[in-house]
Amino acid sequence: MKKVLAFAAASLLLALFSCGDTGTNVSGGGGNSGGGGGKYSLTVYVSPAGAGTVSPASASYDPGTQATVTAIPASGYTFSRWSGASTSTNYQITVTMNGDKTLTAMFEKLPASAVIITLTSWETRATDLLDSKLDPRIHFEVMSYQSGVQVSKNATSYLLDAENIGQYWSGYARSGAIAFTGSADEVRIYAVVKEKDPAVTDDISPGNGVRFSLPISAGVTGSYTMGTSASNESRVTFDYEFVK
Repeated sequence: MKKVLAFAAASLLLALFSCGDTGTNVSGGGGNSGGGGGKYSLTVYVSPAGAGTVSPASASYDPGTQATVTAIPASGYTFSRWSGASTSTNYQITVTMNGDKTLTAMFEKLPASAVIITLTSWETRATDLLDSKLDPRIHFEVMSYQSGVQVSKNATSYLLDAENIGQYWSGYARSGAIAFTGSADEVRIYAVVKEKDPAVTDDISPGNGVRFSLPISAGVTGSYTMGTSASNESRVTFDYEFVK
């Protein structure tokens, strides 16, 4: 009976020792702080919004992965630099994923090299000519200057080709893209209003232009009015949009 009890005690002790410690093995410095089952997150942004994209988009990577990201500008923009985990000016970079990281691709508007002009209203008073059948034509001239010297001059087609001075007109007439020398330091836009009949010498033009310093970013828009509607002068209002 004693032998049976001794054998049972020995068996119990053996069973206890076989149920060893089941805790986490932390050897080798332990795990990382990234989510997604031990992965690190790379979060990407674009500034300004809509100026481009980043490929690939935000994603998770295994620790130590070399993640290559590329900044892709939208039309009318150019890539400038990264901010966040990198300040590189290269559009494509590689980031070592040794922690959660954030990158922002910074883009800039391309300099404009053309302008689109939209005639929105006009009024002419040429009272001294005593002719209600004056038929003015309206076009615009776009000129660029470098240190005060004209380096380019281009013109729209006639945005208004009236049959007589009293012709009712409403709405708008839009030009195509009128180029200028983007490397110049100034661009000027003039409205030109002239009588079709070459025998009429009066140039019923506002004669004053609007000036812009270059470079100017594509996407700049605005409205401008020239003239005073005085005798032999026109009042012309137009919108402008700078484009690449």
